[in-house]
Amino acid sequence: MKAGKTAYRERLVELFPDEVKAIDKYLKLVKMARQSTMGLIMVKFMPKWIVKILIATRIINLMTSYYKYSAKSLTQVLDELTDNNDLKAVLGYCFGDYGTIPKDTCFTMHAMLIYHFMYGASYPAGGASEIAYNIIPTIEASGGRVLVRAPVTKILTDDKGVVNGVRVLKTSGDVDIQAPLVISNAGVLNTFKMVPKDVAAVSGIPRTFGPVKNGMGAMSLFVGLKGTKEELGLKASSIWAFTGNKLDEITEDYYKLSAEEAANSDIPLLFISFPSTKDPMADERFPGKSTCTIVTLGRWEWFSQWKDGRVMHRGDDYEALKKGIADHMWQQCLAFFPQLEDKVEYFDLGTPISNNFYIASNKGEIYGIDHNKERFTPRVQMHLRPDTGIPGLYLTGQDIFVCGFSGAMYGGLLCAASILNRNIFKDLVKLKSIIGKDK
Repeated sequence: MKAGKTAYRERLVELFPDEVKAIDKYLKLVKMARQSTMGLIMVKFMPKWIVKILIATRIINLMTSYYKYSAKSLTQVLDELTDNNDLKAVLGYCFGDYGTIPKDTCFTMHAMLIYHFMYGASYPAGGASEIAYNIIPTIEASGGRVLVRAPVTKILTDDKGVVNGVRVLKTSGDVDIQAPLVISNAGVLNTFKMVPKDVAAVSGIPRTFGPVKNGMGAMSLFVGLKGTKEELGLKASSIWAFTGNKLDEITEDYYKLSAEEAANSDIPLLFISFPSTKDPMADERFPGKSTCTIVTLGRWEWFSQWKDGRVMHRGDDYEALKKGIADHMWQQCLAFFPQLEDKVEYFDLGTPISNNFYIASNKGEIYGIDHNKERFTPRVQMHLRPDTGIPGLYLTGQDIFVCGFSGAMYGGLLCAASILNRNIFKDLVKLKSIIGKDK
């Protein structure tokens, strides 16, 4: 697919000339759903008692069309538009970017993502680590500190239930760090594991646990290649590859497999990307080398028996399962890039339990809580707000908005706006106007 609203539509029409009506209606729905996003945000700032009245009286649907669109799954919308399964697959292909299959996710989630990608994508020069490297000096210049390998084990409270710090695990003895506010980007589920139960009961968030649950587990294959992008014939693009055009069905069938069956089966969906082709500094940093990353979904239960094992020492059975799945992923990739077959210099699969170890997932998810329809109802969204209702404790990041880098940034804006009691979005619009004049 091509970036740009006009180019995107033209490419769809080129591929499906008999489906112009369905394509145009889909694009109109995407635009309207995306424009209604303020309805998602407003319930996070209104007093909850007002939101409850708006929901009970259905006045909320007169104030915003967001919840009209979020009440339908992506599959429902696509089924109403067309009977062409190939077109449905092309319109719904990137559900893997938020980790919820089309029949379970809401249309608004998908619409936000499609609208975002219509304008193309970008990649940080020097790789993703440059994001942290460039943020850290700003934090430190403002008097903050950035600690690594310092896991928080408990959110501290005083005898009145006011949060006043965190407990950090240290081999020589735990360290309590006092703070007037604690802002958690650890995710909703992780955060409330660390809050004393009697204090957590004050917040409405635990009442949403049920609709608010772990997202699907994920697996990532990391491949190091010998040769530059020119030598290997690689371009700065990505591929979503599927084994069929019924996206719900092929994914659910795969998830029904046992671990042994999964190790000997083709993977129904693969996201294939070459990060080194997108990084303008790649040749300078690693001359003569290229990288490939392949991401797919994977069941936590296939690997959970090894969750307490030591990294790199989980045994032969674990390694055999990894190898079976990784080899299938790579062979499917080679169907598109056969020239890479003898260029591999590094090859390793990260599993759901790898995600638990490195990014503190709960069941191997990489996108936080599940992006199901239930999550995007106003009854749940009014609780998924920065202000937890527990004095001194705020939430930020993707769980209070949506997943991804941009989603997490918006989560940060929502959190800052809540703490400062200030319209940060208005500030951003003003800043954009100033920058535009300077150009």
